[in-house]
Formats: sequence, structure tokens, C-alpha cells
Amino acid sequence: MNLIGDFLSRRYLLFLFSGGTASAVGIVLRLLFGLFMDYVPSIVAAYVLSTLTAYLLNRFLVFKATGKRYHVEIVKFYIVNVIGLLQTIAISSVLAGLLKGRLSLPETVSETLAHVAALSTLAVTSFLLYKYWTFAPRKQE
Repeated sequence: MNLIGDFLSRRYLLFLFSGGTASAVGIVLRLLFGLFMDYVPSIVAAYVLSTLTAYLLNRFLVFKATGKRYHVEIVKFYIVNVIGLLQTIAISSVLAGLLKGRLSLPETVSETLAHVAALSTLAVTSFLLYKYWTFAPRKQE
């Protein structure tokens, strides 16, 4: 396992593109859901739908031909993303409070900045978990 090589690879750039696209979908959905939902529920609803986008992009663009059945991959993918969701909620909530309190930013601005910052923290851990667990080639049985 060459960690530095992992993060300097074309695969990682494709992963960042896929994650960025899915994150943009999540942010737009969170803003839309925020029109009729509270902050944390809007994050959860957006995360569930943007995770499906992320799975499809990662499966077909980044981690091709792993030899696993799709249902096994998607279960593992969602497990990784539940961890990511908890991380996103925790970081978003703390940062939104800090931004509102310390910088006196409007609530919508502070919540959106906090959400973007929280999503960006997933780039390293998610990539490693996807590569070495979710989409890892199947061992010969």
C-alpha cells in the first residue's frame, strides 16, 4: 500500500471530481430541503440522495471492474457514508455555530459554509475506505 502514490494518482483526481460533483448535488439539495426542513434533517435528506450519485460516479468512473456484486459494494459504500454523514453533521453543526457567533454571518451563509467545509474533510478517509474496502478487488476463494 503506497499512500502517497494513492493521493498523487489519476484515480484520486477522478475520485475528487466524483466527490465534488456529488457534494455539489448535496449542497443544492440541502438548500432546497432547507426551504421546508430544519438544518440537520435537510443535511440527512441531501446526504442520502447525493450518496447515490457518489456511488454511481465512483463505481463506473473511479473504481471500475472490482469483480464484486453490486449489492455488496453498495452496502459497504453506504456504511462508509453513514460514518461520513455523522462526521458531516458533527463538523457542520460546530462550524455553523462558530461562524454565526464569531463572524456574525447570516444563518444561511454560515450553515452553507460549514456544510461545504465539513464535506471537504471526507476526501481522504472516504477514498482510502472505498479503495481498500468498498471497491477492493475480490480475493480468490
